[in-house]
Amino acid sequence: MTIKILQMGCGCRTIAAVAVLLTACLWTASAAQAQTISSDGKHTLLTVPVEGGLDAIFFYDDVTRVLKGSVPNAEGAFSIVYKPLSIDKLFAGPGGKTIKDPRFLFAVGRVSIRTRGRLQFGSGMIYITETKTGRMVALALPWSKSWRTSSKSITLEPKLFKKFRLRNVDMDE
Repeated sequence: MTIKILQMGCGCRTIAAVAVLLTACLWTASAAQAQTISSDGKHTLLTVPVEGGLDAIFFYDDVTRVLKGSVPNAEGAFSIVYKPLSIDKLFAGPGGKTIKDPRFLFAVGRVSIRTRGRLQFGSGMIYITETKTGRMVALALPWSKSWRTSSKSITLEPKLFKKFRLRNVDMDE
C-alpha cells in the first residue's frame, strides 16, 4: 500500500496521508460510550456512567413511580445499590401536594462535577422532566473508585443536584 501511495500524484498523497493518520488516531482512541434509555411507556430502563467503562443501571416503574438503581462491582455482582427514590417527592408542590397524572421524561448525560465536601459524584447525571408543569430535576450519583473493587454491599442515595423550570406553568398541582 505504501508503494501505491508514493506512486500517486502530490494531492492524492496528501489525502492518503491524512486518511492514514486519521485511521491511526481513531484506532488508538478509546471506545465510544453511550448512555441508554429504553421505555415501554410504563417502565423505563436507564444506564448512567459512574466512571470510565462502568455504568449504573436504573429502573423506573410508572405504577409505583419509584426509581431504583445498582452498579456491578469488579466481580460482576450488583452489590452497589442506590436506594429506591420516589419521583413524586422530587416534584411535589407546596405542602407536599403531588401532580395529578404526571408524565415523566428521562435523559442521561455525562458530567464532570467537583466534589461537594467529602461527597464525590460519578461521571453521569439523570435528568427527569415532568412534562405537564415543565419542571426538571438533575440527580447526581455518589461514587468512589474504591467501591468498584469492594466485595461488601454498599447502599447509596441519588442526590438531588438541581431543580429548575423549563417553562413557567403550574398546571394541575
